Amino acid sequence: RFFLVQTAEKLLVDVGTKKKRAFWEIFSKRAKLSMHLLQPLDMAIIGRAFDEHDKDTGVFQEMAAMIPLRITRFDGLSLVAMADLLSRRAKKAMDTFRSLCSHLPNVMHQLSLNDIVQLLFALDRVDHIDRTVCRRVSRKVAARLSHPETKTQVEAATIAGLAAAFALHQYRSHPLYRLIARRAVMLADEFDTPSLGRLFHAFNSLSLDSVEMIEGMEEVLIERLPLFSREELSAIKEYVDDSEAGVMNLRDALDQVWEVTTGERPKERPPRPPPAEDAFGSYEDVESGGEEEEESEFAEDDYRGEEGAEDKSRERDTDENDEEKRERERERRDDRGR
Repeated sequence: RFFLVQTAEKLLVDVGTKKKRAFWEIFSKRAKLSMHLLQPLDMAIIGRAFDEHDKDTGVFQEMAAMIPLRITRFDGLSLVAMADLLSRRAKKAMDTFRSLCSHLPNVMHQLSLNDIVQLLFALDRVDHIDRTVCRRVSRKVAARLSHPETKTQVEAATIAGLAAAFALHQYRSHPLYRLIARRAVMLADEFDTPSLGRLFHAFNSLSLDSVEMIEGMEEVLIERLPLFSREELSAIKEYVDDSEAGVMNLRDALDQVWEVTTGERPKERPPRPPPAEDAFGSYEDVESGGEEEEESEFAEDDYRGEEGAEDKSRERDTDENDEEKRERERERRDDRGR
């Protein structure tokens, strides 16, 4: 086992090193024979070595078959690493992916936001759309984005990745995307062009009208418009044109860049209604499957902590005082009647 892991680590360091066919055959045979002895992280390291050198000798299928039998030994890092690896090398091993997803709650606390992005992309590659997984990880994401200490710890690329990852699974949660939109506005100047395109493409694919995000990132978008690809520009233009945001400067700039890029004159837009107060006010809060998503799932009140509890306590005290006053008034009326 130690020899296998050590060899795999050397192969990962020297990716450009070419090994003979005999080496890979012997290394693969030993890995398969020792698979039941490997720790999950060892398995991930060895699998990554075969993947980086593009050598598929059947070792990935052996790993996929072993994972359900040893799933309780997996930590968060190993789970995400193997999901990413097998989503490219063993796409038909659906029992393995179901085992990884069922074990996810046990290691959720170990996952970072980037781990969640990587996991959702991996599940999408094998068409494993699991709404339970999306709901579980979305609560983790919402808690992280709502926590004050994470305001300076989340990168713009991560925010774009989260939006894109949930959109791939058509997970349409307004509270979650409202948190993503607000964080995107905070980090507006830190987005590179691909991440910015990924962010708006995700919101457009789910038809979530975030007036707050469009208006808050208007200047950044105008500055970057000439840098977008035609596909990115098309998604952004469609999203902004359908939005209720009052961003006429952005719409005019989009029309100009679109005409220069495509040679097509933009269609004349009808008069727009007044901007909506709520970022998602014009859409039903419904998931793609038709099931209603509870607005309170990630409501900000859920993260108020002691302050929220004190507010509710004061409301209960007020109700109890009013009830006592009414009771004393009834007793005085009864005494006067006697």
